[in-house]
Amino acid sequence: DPVTLETFPEAFKEGMAARAHLLGDFADSAPSLWHGWLGHRDIHGLIGILVSASFAGAGAPSGDGAAAPMQGMPRLYTNTVALANRLAQSGGQQPAEIAGIEAAAGFRILQLEVGYTPLQQVKGETYRVEHFGFRDGLSQPFVDLGLTPPPPGGGTPRRDGTWAPVAPGEIFLGPPDEDGLTAIQPANPELRTNGTYMVFRKLAQDVVGFHHYLEERAREEEHRQLLAAQMFGRWQDGAPLVRHPRQPKWYGAGERHLINDFRFHTEDPHGLKCPVGSHVRRVNPRDQQLRDVAKRHRILRQSIPYGGPLVERPEDWDGEERGLLFVCYQARIDAQFEFIQREWINGGEIFGQAGLDRCPITGANGGALTDAFQVPGSPAALTHIPRLVITRGGDYFFVPSLQALEGIAEGKTFEPQFEDGYVPAPKPAADGSVIMGVDDAGIRAAIDINRPHVTPNPAVPETPSLFSERRLALLGQQLLQGEARVLRFRFAERRDTHTATQPVFAAFVGRCDDVAAVLRDEAAFGVQHYREHIGEITHGKAMLVGLPASDPVRVERMGLLMRALGALTEGGKRDMAAELEGAAGDITKTILARVLPSGRMDVVRDLALVVPVIIARYFFGLPGPDRVSPTAIAASFARLELTDVPPDWLARLEPVLAHEKPVLTMQAWAQAAFREVFLNIVRARELTISAQRMTDEMLLHIDELMEQEYRKPSGKRHLLAALVDIKRGQQGVPADIDEHIRAILAELLVGGVYSVGKSLANVVDLMLGPTRIEPRVAGIFVEGRQPRADLMSVLREVCATPDAESRKRRFDAFIGECLRFRPVSPVLFRICAADAVIGGGPVHKGDLVCALVQAANMDPRTFEAPCEFRLDRDPGHYLHFGPTAGPHRCIGEQIALAELRSMLAALARLKDFRRAAGLRGDLEELLRLPQSLTVRFAPEAQPRG
Repeated sequence: DPVTLETFPEAFKEGMAARAHLLGDFADSAPSLWHGWLGHRDIHGLIGILVSASFAGAGAPSGDGAAAPMQGMPRLYTNTVALANRLAQSGGQQPAEIAGIEAAAGFRILQLEVGYTPLQQVKGETYRVEHFGFRDGLSQPFVDLGLTPPPPGGGTPRRDGTWAPVAPGEIFLGPPDEDGLTAIQPANPELRTNGTYMVFRKLAQDVVGFHHYLEERAREEEHRQLLAAQMFGRWQDGAPLVRHPRQPKWYGAGERHLINDFRFHTEDPHGLKCPVGSHVRRVNPRDQQLRDVAKRHRILRQSIPYGGPLVERPEDWDGEERGLLFVCYQARIDAQFEFIQREWINGGEIFGQAGLDRCPITGANGGALTDAFQVPGSPAALTHIPRLVITRGGDYFFVPSLQALEGIAEGKTFEPQFEDGYVPAPKPAADGSVIMGVDDAGIRAAIDINRPHVTPNPAVPETPSLFSERRLALLGQQLLQGEARVLRFRFAERRDTHTATQPVFAAFVGRCDDVAAVLRDEAAFGVQHYREHIGEITHGKAMLVGLPASDPVRVERMGLLMRALGALTEGGKRDMAAELEGAAGDITKTILARVLPSGRMDVVRDLALVVPVIIARYFFGLPGPDRVSPTAIAASFARLELTDVPPDWLARLEPVLAHEKPVLTMQAWAQAAFREVFLNIVRARELTISAQRMTDEMLLHIDELMEQEYRKPSGKRHLLAALVDIKRGQQGVPADIDEHIRAILAELLVGGVYSVGKSLANVVDLMLGPTRIEPRVAGIFVEGRQPRADLMSVLREVCATPDAESRKRRFDAFIGECLRFRPVSPVLFRICAADAVIGGGPVHKGDLVCALVQAANMDPRTFEAPCEFRLDRDPGHYLHFGPTAGPHRCIGEQIALAELRSMLAALARLKDFRRAAGLRGDLEELLRLPQSLTVRFAPEAQPRG
């Protein structure tokens, strides 16, 4: 049941990748770098198969009896590893063995991880070890199931020297935990009871780095073994340092039950034997000052090494990565596994002692001076500890009981059964919307900008905003479902004289017909605010977007542009659109050739904002400068002047390659101008000043290019050359032609880069699906956040259309429908020129008219079944491209569509195209402009097609 799913704990719903910042998974451990599919939301389950040595040895040649069962294990391991590698490199074409399993089971196997436990023999006894060479699986919490008393060290230390078992509610859902409380999540007892949560992590061990660090810090082998034992807290054979601080003691069969019978606080309170910061004291502090706290953070754990046999010396390393496939079980992921990882392993102050830094073995160290570890008897700490354990992937899983599994097999949905006082989130309606159960007055109160805003947590203040995503969604819901066609709110004051002020109102419209009427009626709803914004950054100069259609300057400038385009197309003989689409395809193919072997790419930084800049070079005649904008560098540090940035901050910047400088600078100029004109609605002065300076840099650069082309014609067939040719001809040339040329090129650059970049980012983000289980917030209309379709399959079907003209139409329909769900501008602004009426609702002169494009795109009066993704809709209804956009429709519309078609066609050819795990897989925006969206796909040597 979807409501039951919503009642699972937040940590489980978000998943490990989304909580990487809490776990220390950054740098080389970042989710975007995890192996294969690990951490991706398309993983729905994990199947663990444990093969015993006796099973593996069946049919193997028998020898001396005891050794016979082990003979088949290396062969089985090698064959399974080979199968896993073939699956990882298949690019969507599964190996026959895997395909056969999938056909029989009805699901797809995304990834196969193979472990093989190395064994060590001492004095005739065999035990498991991990790749650093230490005995593994020694200490587990003994759960009180009423069977036998706990072994020494298997629970919580009592004051009388005995050990208390761990309450079963710490591991399983249903029985009481250490505080006598029982879990109520998820909200169905049959699904919940006797279940547990499993954490899976693939952890690479830097075995060579570990040995090198020991060799650097200790000359003698005896000292190296001691240092390694102090970092772990045990000797390699498992003997605890608390009992044996100078040399190990073998715990044979008769004493094995005593290997965990020790305490920290009573036997070694100051860490003189076993360092306080050692690994074993961190992950299970026993009685170390926090006896009652420690018992609340126990986990059942198990790990299986992967990567091959043990490497005892660095020179014996065969180049294969080694590590652990780690699993643990607990009732609360956040209070158990995550707490241990966040507070005890990566916390800098634990057990009341400051300066302990991170765990020397599993902590998120980086080899810095501050990555330190204090050993007993040493006057100074050991520093520059490297990261010895790197996260390669993982996730959180719910493990149901056998009874719940039977229910799942029988098709039960486990409807919620809420405890007293629990208020569930509303269930979505059949059309995908979520309706808030209040009347119009309640909705109006929720969105009233004049109503005092109450923040539930006073430590996290929130500034009320009429243009917040939540309020815009509520307004859109009210306009689509209520009777009112216009919602009007007071939101600012305008000073008319030195003493008087006049209130400013915002009037919101959201039905599709009303939004289209506002965009079409330029006489009643003007764009002079855009002209004001542009004038602030261009010293009063005008651009087309801020000029009415009848303005003489606009008419003259458009005539000049059409004349230049006519010259370029040679009177229609040259198909510029086809050339541009082909060029965009070639650029995209070159970019993909660079990233294909890695299997990852940032769609925004590597593609969406790069292709338009290169197109501007070849088709507009606007190559970027061979320098990085100093204002852009300063702005990245929230400074206005480069001289205001501290030198040590600048020293941390990554070097910029020569070929990257033109692209980065053009992107920065376009971003600053686009943001100032279209997004800085509150007129933040710092943004305006930064945009002024970057626009000055951009216009000066265009002037230099114009002068070069005029003095020494390049002979290139691009827009700049065509415009300068008109100037050179001196026939029918406007007096201020230089200003016209400069404005045309600047507007095409600014609009082209971020209109195309944001369009592609929105389309790809929509295609990839929601980043997590979508939140259902009471009162917010669904907004069409996710269509009911596999959009990647739809795109591939569009690409396979045989007829070129039909393929182009279907491509444009695909783009139009994607942008209906995720418009480039969810809201467009106009200024009311005179009192008017929209759908019976009054709008007054001077009102800021806010056309809610996002809401209009989901209007069922215009778009039948608005939550469905359809390619047969009337393109005349779309509000982003086409005539419905009004007189200020994008002048580069056909250029943008050509670029988008080429880039999407290239992306459609990638196999296993998906989000990167973690936050890097989310579309990152800054002031509503795209900044980053990392994707993964099956690596390839060369692009296809």
